[in-house]
Amino acid sequence: MEDLSPFLSNTFMSSLYKKIENEYSQEKLYDIIKKMIRFYQLKQKNIIFTNFEKNRHDFPFSYFNKEEMLKSELEGKAYQELLTIILKLDSNHPIFEQTDIIKVKFIDGFISCLKNFKTLDAFKQSTTLKTIYSIPKKPTLSLVNDEPSIIKLGRIQNYLNELGYNNLGIPFFEINKSSSYSSLMKMAKLMINTGLPIKCLEATVLGIYLTNSLPIVDRFSISFKSEVNGKIYRHIVLAVKIRGNYGAIGLSRKDDLHWKEPVYKTLKELILDYKTSYRRHNHELLEIKMGSKIPHEIFINDKIIWKRAVIKCTDKNWLNTVDEFSKSM
Repeated sequence: MEDLSPFLSNTFMSSLYKKIENEYSQEKLYDIIKKMIRFYQLKQKNIIFTNFEKNRHDFPFSYFNKEEMLKSELEGKAYQELLTIILKLDSNHPIFEQTDIIKVKFIDGFISCLKNFKTLDAFKQSTTLKTIYSIPKKPTLSLVNDEPSIIKLGRIQNYLNELGYNNLGIPFFEINKSSSYSSLMKMAKLMINTGLPIKCLEATVLGIYLTNSLPIVDRFSISFKSEVNGKIYRHIVLAVKIRGNYGAIGLSRKDDLHWKEPVYKTLKELILDYKTSYRRHNHELLEIKMGSKIPHEIFINDKIIWKRAVIKCTDKNWLNTVDEFSKSM
């Protein structure tokens, strides 16, 4: 059931038990549960609509008007009627992929469980969740003093991977880029203490914290703005430079949009590799923002400069601008 647990993986349950219990208000807990329910309802609907598109001329899909169904919201009458019918189908029904109908039914039961959670005690006492999900130990990071820094960078990236990407749609940690350096580092420590899944900005802040002890590694942020089918997406990583080579650490839903091993001779090569990765996912890269070099010794109230250069990838000579920026670092 791995594909059904992006939100609860990576010690989410144990974090609720131990850490969040003392810090989250009842209102905050209700809000998390509400968004969890919404997340899985949309996942369930996506599975159903995928099958609807493939088999809409067969019963029970043929019973419903295509245009009306595609416009139907989660709470809409047409969708709810279809969902009710599907939940009553046998798991071997030929109209549905067997794995898909099992997922739809499983998600429905999981949503019902979530709707019954009113307190943290309900989470703790839920035999349903405990039997469905195993709770792994909180990830740990061990950096050996005499290891080369390039090996430590790999270990840091593996640690970020173990924390996992937060697919819920809302971040657990509210990162304000204009906050002081000390505030951001306190947030990084909280991420380590809770072991909750994180998003790209949180991973970048945590990456800064974890590389503070690597003085030969230069660091600066790279933010990406891309577009696909008229929708704008934003992403950020922590670029690193070690012994003249460039790379990056971070987290993304896509494996090729975060970690880049420090093997690129120039910043331009690194950026072009990201551009290729974006193209692989049918994204057009529109804009890149690069921050200033982040010092390893920084005053408590100083702030990280996230936007030192803004480069439009549609400009004719945008790669020359990348070269100029790297020379000024």
